[in-house]
Order: sequence, then structure tokens, then C-alpha cells
Amino acid sequence: MVTAQNREHNIKKTSYFAVASAVCALIALTSAGLFALLLFVGADCGLFVIVSAMFFKLAFWVGILSLVAMTIWHKRYKGFLYAVVAIICSLPPLYFIYGIESAAVKRYERKKEWTGLYNLELLGKELRKYAEAHGGCLPVADQWCDSLIENNPELTKDNFRHPQPEILAGMFEFKGACQFAFNRNLSGLRLGDVRYDVVLIFEADGEWNLNGTGELLKTRYREKGCIAILFADQTIADYWYYMKAVRKFDKSGKIMYYVQPRWEP
Repeated sequence: MVTAQNREHNIKKTSYFAVASAVCALIALTSAGLFALLLFVGADCGLFVIVSAMFFKLAFWVGILSLVAMTIWHKRYKGFLYAVVAIICSLPPLYFIYGIESAAVKRYERKKEWTGLYNLELLGKELRKYAEAHGGCLPVADQWCDSLIENNPELTKDNFRHPQPEILAGMFEFKGACQFAFNRNLSGLRLGDVRYDVVLIFEADGEWNLNGTGELLKTRYREKGCIAILFADQTIADYWYYMKAVRKFDKSGKIMYYVQPRWEP
């Protein structure tokens, strides 16, 4: 049986939760403000994004629980305004955050199921892991696919192919057992000795353990099209056939220019 004293104690705890939700909302708003300020000056602001998102979610749900406790269980509204303010302040940012997260998930799924970028990035990371496990050296070019699978049994042959969803059947034709090629000039070399802008792997069509240099670019030729190239520093750029060069951007991300891919270490 709940005594009057216990009931008052529970009501007081609920009001504390309501105040806590308002405090969370205040911390979240402060973090969001710092994020905007750092973004404006071009500084690193990733931590404040995480903090603000976490506290906005906390403020919203603590506020909701407080309102439920007030309206259904206690029938008393001490701290009601704090909870309402927390919820109102949290709703627009949460809508924005969930929209970004949803878009990010969709982009990730599209990259994984519709493009070769997911596997290209994955193989680049696996080459780095292979080097870390083998004294800093990259695999021998003629066995690079087998070497990566041996180093990480979770890899499958599908990771060395371009995904081909049924809806795109007939639009793009990928030939051979492998849709990515390893730069032959890097065979067995120490990854640390390779320049950051040297081609590591790139999209191409051919047999298993496919390796070579610029001559393999033609295997994926599409008029006015492009393929993706991953460099030794794990960055990716597009090779455009009509320019016969790699498209890059300056540090501001606005000025576009073209350079020839570098194949020699």
C-alpha cells in the first residue's frame, strides 16, 4: 500500500526527472552551439555532434517519461513545464538527426548493394591489414586475392566482385571472376615506402588475382563514364575516360582539376 509520504516522495522524484530532462536539453543546445561555432571556423567538431545528439535523445525520453508519470500515475504536475520545454527543444533537432541517420543508412546500403565502392574500400582496408600482419609488406600481385582471403577467412569471392542487382541487369556488364585489380608495381613492397598518391587498387574486369597497371583501365570502359581508384592513403577518386585522368578537388572541395594516376611507387 502506497502511503501519502511515499506518494509525495515519488512525485518529487518525477519532478527531478523533469528538471533533469531540461538540463539535458540545455547541455544539448550548448553542444550544438559549439558545433556550429567550430564548424564556422573550420575546426574539428565531431565530439560536439555526438554529445548534442546523445543529450537531445536523453532530454526527449526523460521528458516523455516524466509527463507520463505526472499525468497517469500521480495526477500532479510539479515540474511539468520543465519536461514540456525539454521535449519542445529536443523535437526539431531529433527530427534533423534521425533524418541524417536515415539518409546515411540508405547511402550505405546503396553503396554496398549498387556500387563497387563498398568492396573497393573494404579491399583497401584488407590490404593494409595484410601489410600490418606481414612485416609491413603488401601481397605478391599474382596471389593478392588468395592472400587477402587467407589473411581474413571472413572475406569471400563476392568481395572481389562488383555487386550486380537484378534491376541493373543488362545495363552494365562485368566480365571475369574479379572486378578489382591490384597495382602490379606494388607487388611485395612495403606499404610504408609507397607514396600516398600511388594507385593501390582500382575497378577493372578480369580473372582471379587480377593485377596490372593503366592498361587494365580499358577493361571497364564506358563512353563518358568513370571508374573508382583507391590510392595508397586509402582515398578514392574517379578516373574519367573522356579526360583520361583522375578528377580531384582542392582542399576547399570546390576547385576541380585532373591529374594522371601515378602507378610507380
